[in-house]
Amino acid sequence: MSKKKTTHADFSEVFATQVTDKQISDKVEFLDRLFRMMQRDGRFPHHRLCLRTAAHLAHSYFHDVIRYRWYNNMLDERINSPKQAAFLIKWILKLRPVVLIDNSRKTVKAFSTHDYFGNELLSLRVATTLTKIKNIDVHFDDESVSRILYTMRYRNLREAGLLLWLETLAHSSRIYAGMKAEKDGSTGTH
Repeated sequence: MSKKKTTHADFSEVFATQVTDKQISDKVEFLDRLFRMMQRDGRFPHHRLCLRTAAHLAHSYFHDVIRYRWYNNMLDERINSPKQAAFLIKWILKLRPVVLIDNSRKTVKAFSTHDYFGNELLSLRVATTLTKIKNIDVHFDDESVSRILYTMRYRNLREAGLLLWLETLAHSSRIYAGMKAEKDGSTGTH
């Protein structure tokens, strides 16, 4: 028996029943909250988050998620957090909602190198937040972070590669947390 060919109209109908305006606005609020946390940490002194672009990003993210779930015949299931992060990072890097602003009329030379990696820094924060990685310093030294930011900025990253990286990172974080808990629990039991 051949599989029924699906059309864009079929998918649009599924999308309309699966995604609400509230879900899109919640995803924009999530990105805005992460961005503001990073601003408070001193990460984005010369940036703003374009909320219109973030809304477009959220719509595109849900489009990918629903398409993935529809293709894999799992519309009633949620996707795991590394998949969520991979889809979200893909659209952050593609649509670039974090923009560099110059309110003080500084010259370009006044900005630091990291000022040009706003979207990549936000992507890294999304990765660690959604996959619940708390011990990021164990996984990345400064050189590794620089390489990751460079790769996110100048290389083409596919969802599959992002997903593999995020699942590996989340898994190694859980292993490290388990080893640390085991070590901390066994220190006073001799």
